[in-house]
Amino acid sequence: MDYLLLVVVGVVAGVMGGIIGGGGLLTMPLLFFLDLDASLVIGTSSVASLTTCLSATGVFARGDKIKWKTSAQFTALAIPASLIGSWLVLVSKPEDLKKYVAIVILLCVPLLFKDEKFGLERKEVSKTKYAFGMVLYFMAMINATVVPAGAALVTAILLIGFMGMQIIEAHATSLPARVVLLSIACTVFFLNDKVLLPYALVLGAACFIGGILGAKIAMKMGNKWVRTAFVCVVLTAAFKMIFEF
Repeated sequence: MDYLLLVVVGVVAGVMGGIIGGGGLLTMPLLFFLDLDASLVIGTSSVASLTTCLSATGVFARGDKIKWKTSAQFTALAIPASLIGSWLVLVSKPEDLKKYVAIVILLCVPLLFKDEKFGLERKEVSKTKYAFGMVLYFMAMINATVVPAGAALVTAILLIGFMGMQIIEAHATSLPARVVLLSIACTVFFLNDKVLLPYALVLGAACFIGGILGAKIAMKMGNKWVRTAFVCVVLTAAFKMIFEF
């Protein structure tokens, strides 16, 4: 029964992650339900997030949705961020850092309703705003290693709000850096016995398949539909975070 749950939830989480992110909002609660401790939940869920990002990256790359120059900058930041975040998981209580994701998501909710074209049109931004967005991105990547759930949502909001990207473009461009970040983090977690391998393999395989499906759905449906899905996921995450405080 445990493995059946992992497959079903993994495919759904992968689809969600492929479309816009947020699959960790499903995989992490499931792993807690299966009675894993917090560090094992983070390590095992990170493997699932990695496989989702890998498969979705392939689909978006073939669809020419990734801005590779910007993605390379993100990757350079993701490497130190993953090392810092992995160290924090090993030495601190991840539950305390989860509040950061909650606060950021809650603060970003008004943006989705203030601007009806948020994420639908590419916009020019100043160099100062872009640079500030990169700083916030680095902070978000550290937190993404510690608390995978909701990390892709925060990243998408930063790339749209501070770098003027369209929503699919923002999600796709962030994926290669997340692959690097999660690869490093998963290696650290595995070497420190923070990954439950049987669960990780099953959940990871299911998320890989779901990631392909989700990315293809996003490519087919377009920015407007993905923005609607994004709003629904963010609102769900926000309400979930409120009740967890």
